[in-house]
Amino acid sequence: MGRKPRLFWRFMFELAYNGCTEKNMPVAMRKEHRFHLRASERDVSTISRAAAFAGVSVSAFILESASERAERTLADQTHFVLSGEQWQAFIEALDRPARHLPQLEKLLREPSILERA
Repeated sequence: MGRKPRLFWRFMFELAYNGCTEKNMPVAMRKEHRFHLRASERDVSTISRAAAFAGVSVSAFILESASERAERTLADQTHFVLSGEQWQAFIEALDRPARHLPQLEKLLREPSILERA
């Protein structure tokens, strides 16, 4: 019996590390949905090369990349990090009374272009 292929050992490592298989995964974790997308030949080539370099399937590479991007996008909308000094400046700005801006007040009092039509 010869050496096991690298993919076999990667699968065995992931199976041991994750401790579960698709069959005994909780329902929320099973991969039951599909994405269908179109890509240019250049995109397919680039993604395929990157997936091979990372040692994962194209599907795994695309899903991991898209998931990471989605998490960053959502985090940008809901989470930000400030130093102590920045936090203090932020709190002070929130606590300050609103400034009187006559031009802005005038703009907001006038009917919009859509309302005039």
